[in-house]
Amino acid sequence: MKNKKFRNIGPISEQWLLEIGIENLDKLKEAGSIQAYLEIRKNHPEANKALLWALIGSLLNLDWRDIPTEIKEKALLAINEKE
Repeated sequence: MKNKKFRNIGPISEQWLLEIGIENLDKLKEAGSIQAYLEIRKNHPEANKALLWALIGSLLNLDWRDIPTEIKEKALLAINEKE
């Protein structure tokens, strides 16, 4: 990845982000974690909520395990509305 490395993102998720044109944290901020997750799932239905938590954690600069439950619940509601 160019510029800043993503927190919580491993090599496979990094490749998936590159496939949708997200090569750095600024691009992820522009797209948003929900939209990035949904775009990745179009080509990789095996992507699960762990990826969503990793993306959110990257934007919040948190370990994915430290994301507050309230934020996770809001993210899941947003996904359900868009799917």
